[in-house]
Amino acid sequence: ARCGCEPRVDEIFPMQIVGFNLQQEDKVDVLPIEQLCDINQIGPRILSPFSEASTQYVSEFNDKVTYEGISSIKTGRYRVCVQHVGRLYDVGTITVRPSCRVPLVLVDGACVEHCPRTKIPIAGDCLRDTAAMMALDTQAYMVQIRMTDPYQSGGGQSIAERDSEDPEQRYFIYRYTYELAKILNADPTRIYVASLSNGSVVVNTVFQVVGTWDD
Repeated sequence: ARCGCEPRVDEIFPMQIVGFNLQQEDKVDVLPIEQLCDINQIGPRILSPFSEASTQYVSEFNDKVTYEGISSIKTGRYRVCVQHVGRLYDVGTITVRPSCRVPLVLVDGACVEHCPRTKIPIAGDCLRDTAAMMALDTQAYMVQIRMTDPYQSGGGQSIAERDSEDPEQRYFIYRYTYELAKILNADPTRIYVASLSNGSVVVNTVFQVVGTWDD
């Protein structure tokens, strides 16, 4: 894999905590990833999406505790905390994914290939993208749109290489602006061509905001 990690194995293993002088009474608690291990954050087990271990046992040399039967009813990333000899320790993080085969994601109980438009994949589940739902109407956006150069195909000079006062380049930008506005059903004055780049003509297009004091 690109990260250098071992391939994921879709098998079920018990949770194991490795350390030294571990005790049979050591207890595992799981918190949302954004919370730190704090005894005041540990709530009633009935409120946790994680089930309690059905059995747990310590290795012969007290360097490993195995917790069997822990499962979760909610996907996401979580922080694992262990209560050991009256203190709470942060021992790592875990990711809970739905039972979908990689790279499928979970949408309304079904495993599908893509998330809906307003959601993003997080730990295999499609969750609402808060950034996509924000109305950032005071920020202009620039996007790169790749097009076929109508002049270069005929052996002429690329439209991007021409002078800004070149009549054919000015007409290209004019047609591009108004055709794009027609497709988007938008005001053409909101569309501004910042520059043209070589290749298959990359049009760096700025979509300006509506309703500002500068309009």
